[in-house]
Amino acid sequence: MMWIALAAATIIAACVGSYALVQSVRRRPFGAALALSAAVLISLEAVLLHLLSPMGGAGRASLLIGNWAIAGAGLLVHHRHARGARLAPPLRFVARGMHLAWIAPLGLVAASSAIEFVPNNFDSMTYHLARVVYWLQNGSVEPYPTNILRQVVHPPGAEYLLLGLQAIARSDRLANMVQLTAWAMLVFAAPPLVRSFGAPRRVAGWAGVLMGTIPVGLLEASSTQNDLVATLMGVAIVLACLPFLHGRRSWQWHDLLLLGATGAGGLLVKPTALVVAAPVVVWAFFAACRSLRERRDWIELGRGAGAGLAILLAAAAPAMLTWLSVPDSSSVTEGFVYPGVAEPLDRLVNALRGFARQMPLPDRLTGWLAPPTTRGCPSPNSLCSQFMFEFQEDFVGNIGHAFFATGSMLLGAFRWRGLPQRSRLALASLPAGWLLFHALFRDNIWLTRLQLPLFGLGVLVLVAFGARRGRRALSAASLPPILMLLVAYGALTVSRNLSRPPSLDPRAVAFDASSAAYYMYAPKGVEEAHASAVKALRATGCRRLGMYIGGDSYDYPLAWRAVQDGVEVRHVVAPDAWPCLVFSDLGMPPPRPSGESWRALTPFVFVSDPMR
Repeated sequence: MMWIALAAATIIAACVGSYALVQSVRRRPFGAALALSAAVLISLEAVLLHLLSPMGGAGRASLLIGNWAIAGAGLLVHHRHARGARLAPPLRFVARGMHLAWIAPLGLVAASSAIEFVPNNFDSMTYHLARVVYWLQNGSVEPYPTNILRQVVHPPGAEYLLLGLQAIARSDRLANMVQLTAWAMLVFAAPPLVRSFGAPRRVAGWAGVLMGTIPVGLLEASSTQNDLVATLMGVAIVLACLPFLHGRRSWQWHDLLLLGATGAGGLLVKPTALVVAAPVVVWAFFAACRSLRERRDWIELGRGAGAGLAILLAAAAPAMLTWLSVPDSSSVTEGFVYPGVAEPLDRLVNALRGFARQMPLPDRLTGWLAPPTTRGCPSPNSLCSQFMFEFQEDFVGNIGHAFFATGSMLLGAFRWRGLPQRSRLALASLPAGWLLFHALFRDNIWLTRLQLPLFGLGVLVLVAFGARRGRRALSAASLPPILMLLVAYGALTVSRNLSRPPSLDPRAVAFDASSAAYYMYAPKGVEEAHASAVKALRATGCRRLGMYIGGDSYDYPLAWRAVQDGVEVRHVVAPDAWPCLVFSDLGMPPPRPSGESWRALTPFVFVSDPMR
């Protein structure tokens, strides 16, 4: 328990340090600085791990020292360059945050679920947490041989934070806290985000409620997936663009440095963050170029561009090179990403399919929109859009938010001339981001959670309620009853989480802390198969476990239990003399290089004979 508390304190201290760095660059509202600090922290964690990995030094001691060094360096820089600036939120921020009382109960339910349950969703068991075990064992985040390519190909940014927690705590009881913290940071970041784009204070206060009630976000808040963290990165990138949007040049070189760090955070966590923020980034680029024409400060530009590029390369380049160096890495994205510039018409139709994922439409219409096959859908010429009504983090639809966003966009179009330029451009960036997203990512039944960054930045629709005079001001009065409905649906969603149904029964908590909890939603027979492998390891005294498994197999529970017992674990990807025991869900493992076959102890456990 002591190590768990120390792990939490260490990551919190590192976050405080990155927050201090952000505030030393430029004074920002508390919520905005929180979002930016998360992106900076992920970039700094990446640099730290890339420095330690060649020596196999990514362990408890080095990560403790490294993260406390980040905390100390951030506070020192803030002390030297931002004297008088507050690190804690001012009291007026707390007073203005009374809207958040609307969603505090939803956060408490999600938190109770995150604390009660060990990770158990499918992606966590196959690659999110599985890769953390191998990194921890190897003392390195460099690529390793694996049968599950997603473990080395998919962006690792969120898992870098999981590695820090798990390496120090030697436990995964804090793993769900990363997404839960991202949800809370998004709630705090939403009001200053909306305020920055022209929404009046009385409207911007509701942005946290709108952000905090997104159904798929509420369900992911107690999981170890990474879409909430990706959403936070998208918000951070947009916030980092703000200094470049002024008519006159107000940005300095360190604003480019911060933009580079947030861009690295987006690349490291999930490219969806960059895609949804791309319209604002393009807008900021042209605005910065226009301001440079008036004041040609090329030295400032050179310093900032060099610093931003340096942090971007230092943090994200190793992960990108890994993706390029892995053979057949493109097979991971096949069927999920459009190749090149092919199928232009289908990309346009795909934007409507994405809309159908969130809105209950007639079957005849969804059948017309559906491609011949949809990834994950067993029915041909069907979207399987009925999954939007399942309260599960991979499928649930954001139905109320889709209706609200559509209505708000129509309101914004009606008021277009009366809105400030920044509000108009914010509203225009939302459909542009939607079209770009669906021009890149194919439809699949898991698309709802991939769209979460779109709905996170979708809180910008509140700028359409910004009129202050006459009858148009009445529209802002409609926000409380509408948001009350969204809160009610959010409460229904989070209380019926099919993956982690919340319960405060102490006996349930005790059960969920056991190994059986990992398998609550596993395919039938997986728990028994893993149990037979653990039993065989203990009976034979073998300390070298090989994993000969498929690309979608449950990896984490067995690998983590074995490592905790002092067993080294590797994937068997070719004939291999190293393991003395192999777990296989693919039948007989490849013969040893000597030609010797394996002897089956159980249908899933194979042993070398004689044991060496």
